Amino acid sequence: MPRSGRILRVDLTREAYRVEEIPERVLSLYLGGRGLAARYYLDEMQGDETPLSPENRLYVFPGAFVGTEVPGAVKTYIATRGPETGHYLVTNAGGIFGSFLRRPGYMGIIIEGRARAPVALGLGQSGVSFLRANSLWGLDTGKTEEELRRALPGPNAALSIGPAGESLVAFACVQSGTRSFGRGGAGAVMGSKNLKGIVVQAKGTIPAADIAAFRRERPLLVERLKRDRAGIHRLGRNAIIEITQLAGILPTRNWTEGIYEGYPFLAPERLREVYLKRRKTCYNCPIRCWQVGEIPEGPMRGLTSDPEYETLWAYGPACGIKDYSVILSANRIADDLGLDTMTSGQVAALIMDLHARGKMKPGFPGMDVGFGQGAVLLEILQRLPQRQGVYDILAGGFLAIKERIPWADSLAIEVKGMPPAGYDPRGAVGMALAYATSTRGACHNVGGWTIRHEVGTELDRFGTGGKAGLVFNLQNTRAYIDCLGICTEVRRSMGYGDSPEGQWFEMVMGDNMTPSLTLVGERVYTAERSALVREGVSRKDDSLPARWAQEVLVGGPAEGSRISPQAFSRMLDEYYEMRGWDSEGIPTKCTLSRLSL
Repeated sequence: MPRSGRILRVDLTREAYRVEEIPERVLSLYLGGRGLAARYYLDEMQGDETPLSPENRLYVFPGAFVGTEVPGAVKTYIATRGPETGHYLVTNAGGIFGSFLRRPGYMGIIIEGRARAPVALGLGQSGVSFLRANSLWGLDTGKTEEELRRALPGPNAALSIGPAGESLVAFACVQSGTRSFGRGGAGAVMGSKNLKGIVVQAKGTIPAADIAAFRRERPLLVERLKRDRAGIHRLGRNAIIEITQLAGILPTRNWTEGIYEGYPFLAPERLREVYLKRRKTCYNCPIRCWQVGEIPEGPMRGLTSDPEYETLWAYGPACGIKDYSVILSANRIADDLGLDTMTSGQVAALIMDLHARGKMKPGFPGMDVGFGQGAVLLEILQRLPQRQGVYDILAGGFLAIKERIPWADSLAIEVKGMPPAGYDPRGAVGMALAYATSTRGACHNVGGWTIRHEVGTELDRFGTGGKAGLVFNLQNTRAYIDCLGICTEVRRSMGYGDSPEGQWFEMVMGDNMTPSLTLVGERVYTAERSALVREGVSRKDDSLPARWAQEVLVGGPAEGSRISPQAFSRMLDEYYEMRGWDSEGIPTKCTLSRLSL
């Protein structure tokens, strides 16, 4: 493990910055990425800051492997108090930004305060510059990043917010190219700080500790990844839609059905055969899993975008839409404006569901049609950042919608204010526990993706047996992987599962920490939970939407299933016991001591 590391602390209010050393003990306990972001958040935030106040901070930390030549080591993490849930948020993106940030020697940036007028940060060879960004305010993310990279020429990378972040949409993204820090509203936090973007100029890479071993093993890993991940290269992450459709857990028409009759129009082979323009990749990754689609005809002919499964689902089956051209257009609009595709799609699905059930009220212009109307989806996306009339309510996210549109409460599917990912837990009960206990709201990444284990033959997917242990292990594994910054698509080929056996940590970092990586993950997860507890979260918040207990799933092999509140409560008790949290979900003093918290 490196014995030293630096962070850059930026005060936007004073337009000042300084470089700080990370204590050696903190590095050894949290490694980098999500771990360091969580540690600094827990240490520095008080628990009473509001998400859009100057007192909130942005913690931007690439993973420990990022910036090296490890294939697939591309992930950067942002921690902040998120507007969508009002609580601790961690969100991540791949691409190239983190690799450039690491090259000058920074393991992260901490951003404080609020600028008096729009600014962007330039991190160049000669230090930090505060770039005037008045002329960039109002531009979409692509144009903004073009201008930022022009302002600091040379090898560089940028991230930015679009109009959604500027207008403080609760689920606004931070974008870096077409990669999104997608959930929870980090883009609105940047907007509240008048921070339009960051551009980093740097050269070189970070050398491995054992260069000889690294150079010997790296080509072998590249070939293994090409072989092991040939399917994801060919079809992209959109291929997951086949799994959810066949299992009957593809949430359709705002979580009313489990299979989608429009599936043939959205199947992964259709994207490849009809729409695929090219494949792209994150920095230094041989898998090339981005599937860039191009609209072949019609008024949007030539438009390109690269939706992954969650976007395909949220703009497709969730809204009853089966036109790939609409989904490609919606994804491009969301990327340009800086909108989370998962939440924005489910906002549209909720409005469509209200109409279908006859619960729409007067005063909702432009949304008086139901499921399957692509024009309505595109209109909602385009008008959200304008925040006029009803769109001001929708831009506040599900918590605001439920508060200000009471008749939407019973149909809104969310946990802690965040709508879930595209896996119906009534047909894979472990996902219910993952959604409920995720440290950022209903989430399949931070919370744990149980589908591989439940839809396969390992566990009874309709039962609760073994699910607490499954979620516990998946969450810890994902947390340590997020400290390293490696993509989940490469980790298994590197030996990084719930019993880590990979030798890359030793080659890259120089220490034999592989056996203790899962403990690092457990520490990070409990650190995040500690931050949530300080912000008022407890067992009452680790709950599920009532519809999953009251309404059975319709269609497919999971038809008729629902989640028993009593069985879920027992599963949650078992999970808390494994974590060393008390019956209210609060980490005990013994657990905090054991994890060096």
